[in-house]
Amino acid sequence: MAAHLTEEEQIEALKRWWKDYGTTVLVAAVLGLGGFFAWNQYQSYKVGQAQKASVIYDKFATAVAEFDESSEEDSAELKRLANDVLANNSSGLYADFATLYLAKLAVEQQDFASARTHLEKVANQGTNDAVKELAGLRLARVLVASGEAEQALTLLSSTPSSAYAAAYAEAKGDVLLSLKRLGEARVAYETALQALGTSQPMRRSLVQLKIDNTLTANDAPVILPNPHDPHGAHNPAQNAAEDA
Repeated sequence: MAAHLTEEEQIEALKRWWKDYGTTVLVAAVLGLGGFFAWNQYQSYKVGQAQKASVIYDKFATAVAEFDESSEEDSAELKRLANDVLANNSSGLYADFATLYLAKLAVEQQDFASARTHLEKVANQGTNDAVKELAGLRLARVLVASGEAEQALTLLSSTPSSAYAAAYAEAKGDVLLSLKRLGEARVAYETALQALGTSQPMRRSLVQLKIDNTLTANDAPVILPNPHDPHGAHNPAQNAAEDA
């Protein structure tokens, strides 16, 4: 019996323990339960917000597919729906896509300042690298349209991912061509052609056509005289020089 506490002693020990530690344990338990319920509530809130964002974006995406962008009324409604997406959540892929679309509408309305603002936002703060690179590519074209070709070249001189390597090089070639820097444009187009590999034959043909358009008389191939032709053949570049 001496080795065991009596029932009264156990009760008294429990009372002393509760006096010393009971409040702390109770607070910890309440906080623990509160944290558990708060976490569950937060998760439910996130799910609810995600579902709400999805509904709003689906409405916007459906309108994009069905509305006539050439109609001022439809264009205004599309702009409103895109802004609804952003009002619900200003970040995330839904917001990035809505912002890119607002930039597209701005370009169609020749509002390059607004388009630039939208594209810079996505290029700098986009959800992932792919959407940032897409925004950067479009931003470069807007800069060219705004008369800022050199700034566009700076943007396109960055090293993109392999998925955008061809597109960036081709866009760089387009800018250089607009500046009459034909040799540099040709190098950029050749880089684009190499990045395309053997895939996308139609796009390869288009890039090759752009390369051909950068050739000058000095780049024309020399055509040797035909020994069976009494008059002989002449180099087209030479003929051009003689005619001049």
